[in-house]
Amino acid sequence: MIRSVRVLALFAACAVLAGCASSARPRSAALASAGSAATRVAADSIRETAASVDRYVEAQLLLAPLTGRPDPEDETLATLRKVRTVLAARAEAMAELGTAYAGLDALAAFDAAEQVERGVNDLAAAVSAYREALDQPPVAPVPAFGLSKGLGAFAGARQAARLSQASIAIRESLERFVALLREEREIHASLRRALVEGQGSAARAFAALGLGRPGALLAPHAAAFGLAWDEKEYDGALSLLRKEPSITGRPGMNREDDVRAALDRVLEYRVARRVDLEGALVDETCAGLEALVLAHRSFEAKRETDLAAVLEHVAAVRALLDEYRAAAGK
Repeated sequence: MIRSVRVLALFAACAVLAGCASSARPRSAALASAGSAATRVAADSIRETAASVDRYVEAQLLLAPLTGRPDPEDETLATLRKVRTVLAARAEAMAELGTAYAGLDALAAFDAAEQVERGVNDLAAAVSAYREALDQPPVAPVPAFGLSKGLGAFAGARQAARLSQASIAIRESLERFVALLREEREIHASLRRALVEGQGSAARAFAALGLGRPGALLAPHAAAFGLAWDEKEYDGALSLLRKEPSITGRPGMNREDDVRAALDRVLEYRVARRVDLEGALVDETCAGLEALVLAHRSFEAKRETDLAAVLEHVAAVRALLDEYRAAAGK
């Protein structure tokens, strides 16, 4: 009788262990999927900001002969090169975070230990490189990550423990990354504003000189109420407008000048909106990654992992990116 009770107890323990393992696998796979989605949208945001650096330099070089402004100073160009380095390091960290989540997914699917170990270690190295690019004080190096080889007597329990180990390692790198991203936002807030405003100044100068065709800007406003924008008619319409005095009544001004003034106001608004979006993109990205950290903690504590907040932030970043591109006329 006693032996039967012991056998039953052993079977019950096995069932509990199997249940933990079977529960951990789908939860970790869902966590990896949400993490990958957050990583992809964050990488898209970085690409938009990185592209603005080169456009800013070109805009300043164009403005010099058009408006009499001086060329960018060497100090400004050196700062921009530094920004490129930081953005490249941030992009690399995001790429390695994506690789780490792919490893976590593989570990959940078929216990791919080497893949997740490599992903986690590369992620830690990329976050350290990002810290170095930001000229932050050095910290103690992160120990190399390796999954324990003898966790539990049962394969399922061992896998559940390994999934928890991997989650902890990814989360710790993610927390370091988010802290650095918050610091970078404060450091480069004024610089990002200058980047956008510099590009906007060039666009407004082109419009004032008649070098920018406003068709792409005006067409959506016409189409909103069923009107068709005809680019071929634009030059003819301007010829007629030049013959009409300005609605402002200013001497020497005509209706074409009114059109250019209206375009300048729209461009000014778009520049201001893009400045706001630059900051909002970083804030929303940070919020999404912080929600991801909380999801990791829930998974590690064997609680229900609610990924809705992560996915909401992913959707918000995508919406901001769409608006950012629209403000840039993309």
